[in-house]
Amino acid sequence: MFFPLTRQLTRPTALPLTLAEAAAQLRIPLDETSQDASMMTEVAYVQDLLRACAEWWEAGTDTALMRAEYVTVYAGFGSELRGLKTPVGELLSLTYATDADVNTAGLTTDYQLSEGRPGVALYTLSTDFPDLRRGYAEPVRVRYTAGYATPEDVPALIKQAIRLTLAHWYENRQNVVVGLNIAEVPQTAVSILKQFRDPVL
Repeated sequence: MFFPLTRQLTRPTALPLTLAEAAAQLRIPLDETSQDASMMTEVAYVQDLLRACAEWWEAGTDTALMRAEYVTVYAGFGSELRGLKTPVGELLSLTYATDADVNTAGLTTDYQLSEGRPGVALYTLSTDFPDLRRGYAEPVRVRYTAGYATPEDVPALIKQAIRLTLAHWYENRQNVVVGLNIAEVPQTAVSILKQFRDPVL
């Protein structure tokens, strides 16, 4: 197993664009409250495309776009714990495995969040770390939220990349397989993505 190892625990709580923003970009009417079957189908399709756009962004930048819960696993303690998904929302818990209990609660106040490039780290001035259980698959686990809470929180440049990708995939739907991210993406959107890519990628 390679460390740090990150898993997403929950689905994102929001889409990167509001339905109104998506409708404006696509220049089509979208009404989430409509009971018309064709409108409901179209709304669902655009929402699926927005989820695919978010997945494309996250895969290309190794960041979290919309708010979700994550756990990052480390092989042990240290003065720095790197590899968290960004942007970090809230540090929820730090647990570790000892011979007595594999879910020993650590004090999250021992570690401070340092945001910046390259990457994000939890750091501590402490040098007194507990002994970990030998052979346990997940010795140290940090649970936290990452990503933007609402579409309004998403930076304008990221939104522009999502808009361009959404419009391109919508207009070329025969080439899009939602969830697989195999469709071509506009070069301008790719250029924006590269600006936000994790520098270690």
